[in-house]
This record gives sequence, structure tokens and C-alpha cells, in this order.
Amino acid sequence: MVADIVGLPDTDTGFFAFHIHAGGDCRGAGFPDTGSHYNPTAVEHPRHVGDLPPLLSNRGRAYCQVLTGRFRVNEVIGKTVVIHGGLDDFKTQPSGNAGEKIACGVIRRV
Repeated sequence: MVADIVGLPDTDTGFFAFHIHAGGDCRGAGFPDTGSHYNPTAVEHPRHVGDLPPLLSNRGRAYCQVLTGRFRVNEVIGKTVVIHGGLDDFKTQPSGNAGEKIACGVIRRV
């Protein structure tokens, strides 16, 4: 999986939580229809299929490239990918206390 992100806000840490969510719609303030983390195997956070490594912003830009066996491409097409305003603490249930959703995109086949 590859993500090249621009326009992230300045924060104290520069880190942002990054997750695949089960919903398929980014419309609306706060992205209410993204649903919860994609978790078809019903495991605890941070072992959800949709739990991704945090993003580290450098002057508003982050690049992430991850090789994962947690999902296949066809399983996440149509789901949403969400950037949260805070850092995932990797322990708080159900989603890491990562803060508000600040960016969203629908995963499409390229």
C-alpha cells in the first residue's frame, strides 16, 4: 500500500493516526459515514485489518509505503482511508484515542 499525502496541518508531534475504515463515504462534516476501523476478524486494536502505521508529517507532507498481509486489494476497494488529528496510542479501545477525523478518501482501484 502506498500513500502520498500533502496538506497536513502543523502539530506538536507531526504524527497522525492512519486507518482504513469500514464505511465507504467521505461526505459530511467529520466524515460520519466512514464507520469504525475495518475489522472483519473482530480483534482488538491495534490488530484490526485497517490499523496502519502512523504518518509522520514533514512540512505538511507524509509518504507511507507498507507491505502487509492483513488484507488483499479487492477487500478494501470502496472502503475509506482516514487520517486522524492525533497520534494513535495503540492501546485505547476501540480505536487508539486518535482524535478527530481530519481527512478522508475512498479507496479506488488505480
